[in-house]
Amino acid sequence: MGKHIPLISKKLFETCKYVLQKHRHFLIRERKYDFLLRGFAYCSCGMRLVGDQHIVRSNKKKVFYYHCQKRYSPDCKEKYIRMYDLERYVEEMLKTVGFTEDFIEEIQELAKSFIKSGRQDNHGMKQGIINMKSALETKRNKLEDLLIDGCIEKETYKRKHAEITESLNNLQTQMEDIEKEGNLDMPLVEETLSLVRNIYDTYKKAPMPLKRHYLRYLFERFVIKDKRVVEVVPTPIFQSLLHANSVRLTSIQLPLKDLFCNRKIEFDFSLQSVKTVFDELRLQPVFTT
Repeated sequence: MGKHIPLISKKLFETCKYVLQKHRHFLIRERKYDFLLRGFAYCSCGMRLVGDQHIVRSNKKKVFYYHCQKRYSPDCKEKYIRMYDLERYVEEMLKTVGFTEDFIEEIQELAKSFIKSGRQDNHGMKQGIINMKSALETKRNKLEDLLIDGCIEKETYKRKHAEITESLNNLQTQMEDIEKEGNLDMPLVEETLSLVRNIYDTYKKAPMPLKRHYLRYLFERFVIKDKRVVEVVPTPIFQSLLHANSVRLTSIQLPLKDLFCNRKIEFDFSLQSVKTVFDELRLQPVFTT
């Protein structure tokens, strides 16, 4: 193998690889029972915790819980932890996480810029479609005048008129698509601002798929020992915000600052990157079999 000039930088390559791994790791598959922290919760032995359910014989009620797989760690002594207890523990932990006022203001400015840019783009595309529709309508009117004056054959008129009508219908569909896409911007911005202003409240009110998206961009994993979270591994982007002092960590009962795992930051993230991350929240879950 010879030496070649790289097409992209190593940093960009590592970033792309990381994003692809995250997408593969958090695919939402069809399951009989789904668990919020599936893929996030890890045993202290290193194995991933899996969700399971048990039926109590006395009352036939189902009890849901997480437990260590012990596939590659058969000597692991960690016990199961109830699903509600662990998920509630993580939810309560988010009470102690918040963004600084400076960061919130920057996101607000970014949101304004995002909306303004979207409006300008929509206006430009709409105006282009309006111009094309006007030209086609003028062409159709001339065609009709030619038919009335007897200057064009009927078959030719029908063929050209049908082509113009089809083009006008296509432009109308494009206009409706632009209107629909434009209407998605405000809910996206609203959800983004709600999250940065109050992570805990927004997370608590979100449905499970959206909760998993929030966790996906904040945390890599939670390490569990003795039915407690003993280590929190943030994602590179959230770790960058921590190092940039854009995140406030307060501790009520949990030694949260000690829980976060410090590691080398390999990626650089800007506010535009943050916008891109939140922009992905509008995506629908991907189902695989």
